[in-house]
Amino acid sequence: MKTTIVMALAMMAIALRTVEAQCYQFSSGATASLTVNITHLPPPTMPQPGIYQYTSSSGLAGDISLTVGQTTYTPVSSIPVSFDITVSSDATLNFSVLDLSVGFTTANQTVAAASLSVDWSAALFPNGTLPAALPPISGSIPSTMVVGVEFVDTTYTLTSATSCSTGPSGTSALSVAISHIGGFLQGQPFAQYSVLVHNGGTAPTSGTVFVTDFLPPGLTASIASGPGWACNTQPICSRSDALPAGGSYPLITVTVSVAPFASSQVSNQVTVSGGGSATATASDPTTILPAFTDVMPSDSFLPAIDLLKEFGITSGCSAQPPLYCSTSNITEAQMAVFIVRSVIGGDNFTYTQTPYFSDVPASYLYFPWIQKMQDLGIAVSCGVNEFCPETPVTRGIMAVLIIRGRYGTSIPTSYPTTAYFTDVTPAYPFFPWIQKMKEQGITTGCTPTTYCPDTPVTRGQMAVFIIRGMFNLLLPSPVISSGLTFGAGQYLIGKDIPAGRYYTVPAVAGGCYWERLSGLGGSLGEIIANDFIEAGFAQAIVDIAASDLAFSTNANCGTWYNTPRLGAQSSIPSGTWLVGAQIAPGTYQASAQSGCYWERLRDFSGSLSAIITNDFVSSAGNQLVSIAASDVGFSSTAECGVWTRVSSQLLSSQSAESPAEVKNRNWLMKRSKGVRIQTPLGER
Repeated sequence: MKTTIVMALAMMAIALRTVEAQCYQFSSGATASLTVNITHLPPPTMPQPGIYQYTSSSGLAGDISLTVGQTTYTPVSSIPVSFDITVSSDATLNFSVLDLSVGFTTANQTVAAASLSVDWSAALFPNGTLPAALPPISGSIPSTMVVGVEFVDTTYTLTSATSCSTGPSGTSALSVAISHIGGFLQGQPFAQYSVLVHNGGTAPTSGTVFVTDFLPPGLTASIASGPGWACNTQPICSRSDALPAGGSYPLITVTVSVAPFASSQVSNQVTVSGGGSATATASDPTTILPAFTDVMPSDSFLPAIDLLKEFGITSGCSAQPPLYCSTSNITEAQMAVFIVRSVIGGDNFTYTQTPYFSDVPASYLYFPWIQKMQDLGIAVSCGVNEFCPETPVTRGIMAVLIIRGRYGTSIPTSYPTTAYFTDVTPAYPFFPWIQKMKEQGITTGCTPTTYCPDTPVTRGQMAVFIIRGMFNLLLPSPVISSGLTFGAGQYLIGKDIPAGRYYTVPAVAGGCYWERLSGLGGSLGEIIANDFIEAGFAQAIVDIAASDLAFSTNANCGTWYNTPRLGAQSSIPSGTWLVGAQIAPGTYQASAQSGCYWERLRDFSGSLSAIITNDFVSSAGNQLVSIAASDVGFSSTAECGVWTRVSSQLLSSQSAESPAEVKNRNWLMKRSKGVRIQTPLGER
């Protein structure tokens, strides 16, 4: 694994991609010392205010040594020096920080690692010039553990870094959380709970971890599953891979069936045990609602109708008896209610009081929802200032409403131009929206080759469209072919593997590291982009360009595929995800821990420019993020927990932020975790 020295502004922060500092135990009684001589800094002259970048290509290979007992170790490779300096109008140099993470070898094996930080306080150098060389830095490292060396100020006082854990001396402390959405229905064949296991201790888990769900009477497990988990239908799930301190395992989804006469209030209890931790318990109170009496178990629309009621989108066409009227056509007015509730998350909203349409006065029953749908830019008029509220919704208009509600844009920003259906040509008025529906798996057509755009939509069909299009649920299972795969190693682009987008489910303990390379000389300047994947990532994605020379990946990344490994997600676990295909755009909420970090992405290249905006959460609490339909991806760390979609409406400005802000937030996150920053020079 390559290492580098990066010097950067504390206020402007630095780079995007990182490698965590590691700690290694020395043999008992051995003494260790680290000596660093920084003598290759050039004497740059900075005549004008601005940001200046400097690189020493000769590096520090001859200037760093580590001695343990009688043995001296040398660095893995030459380590170039690169740093930024900002000069203000009065020639004052802004506060700068040097981070170093060095691996040392003997007999081609890494046996130790050291980390240091050098802070130069704000200083005014004569004529704005930097000295030709800085004083040598040296000091002793504790004999039992390289826990990090921190030199501060110009006196280079030696202290122990608190960011590097001593590992086995700590303990794991597992916690478990269980949740669901809305209320279940009596007789519902498929309802789901989500279970999350977190390690809040100071050491990784050891041994097998068990999660047991004690379902209440009236609920029966159909299946329990989650990436890396081995589950049965009791349900008990287990896994033996170590969960690092501060990390979370991938979600467990427990699918249950609800008995026809289940009690109106039940509580589901789940426990986590093993892993060297005390047993922890959590419970989730659940409301069981009466089922619609006119929707039979054999009805193919039942799962979607159940979810509509569970999420509070519909109360049916009759309260007593509870009816849904699945075969009735849905009107434009009724559709407004379904769309607005799906977008907003309920009926608590404001709307324009002056009527938009001449045929929808303020006294009309569905006036608030029709007005709000127009406020959101989703409504489709039937004429000049007319809405035609009692007209049945056609499949063509349904496509427009679903796609506008899902993406928040009047017209899709991208869609396949080759027609999917023989009865929907590019000249058809609703062609873009129908194409997008098919592309996203929301519709399969009325036959394999036709869409029937002018046919009215029934309330049963509408339920499927809403649940698929607005909630990313009940989508057809993706066809996951084996396709192209590759594992750990280095690969030439265009010879060993083609350029393209690749996906992997990395090791839950983290440690996945990859590089896009422009050369194979081993120098830092040949790294185009890289990434270090933390613990708990459910999925990682990388875009490899045709101009790349090679791609390098380690064993913790697992197997890379050129097709996604996971399907659509109704909520967002830790990891990197495709917006649209895997997660729906909209506003999401999470109960985050300190250290939560997320990114909205325009691509998966791993470069700084790929980040639209990001945020680092320094204290625990509720967090919100709005993901735009134009975003290509979204990524978040395990500290964020699971993001739950609260609205398809975007509740914040979607403008991209300055590179300085993006850098600063990323830098804060990396420093808080004790992560040593590693990035190609082009990303400074």
